[in-house]
Amino acid sequence: MVAPKESPTLIEEYFEKNIVFGKWTLQIVTYKLDTKYVCIINNPDPGATICRVSDSDRQGAQRKALDEANKHLAETQVQKTAPAISAQTVLTKISLLSETPPRNYTVPEFLEITIAERMQYILSGALAFYGQSNEVIPSGNAMKMLSQACAA
Repeated sequence: MVAPKESPTLIEEYFEKNIVFGKWTLQIVTYKLDTKYVCIINNPDPGATICRVSDSDRQGAQRKALDEANKHLAETQVQKTAPAISAQTVLTKISLLSETPPRNYTVPEFLEITIAERMQYILSGALAFYGQSNEVIPSGNAMKMLSQACAA
């Protein structure tokens, strides 16, 4: 004898809204699943779920989720963004900081090093990149400049 199939559980009372919570824009999703209410709080940028909580009523689930999200967000460290690099910025000096004193390369000198040695320096994180006015260039931008120099 074959057991009858159970009907799939349906989500009811679906509710979604975005709120500003301190310096964060959060998405709150609440729905009823069987006899429980589920509340999920997401950070749409970068697309991360912060918490998922259930309770016997909608307000309880939302309150618990907001409390838990507050705890998680209070522990989150926000990194400062690097200043924008202008199109006129030119990579002029690469310093190998693991040597004492640091060894400095021009871009052409750095590109003459074997690729294996260059990759070792890059992956070690021991390089600092500087522009024309001796300003620090973030490594991601410097890598783009180096790859353009290699292609030229």
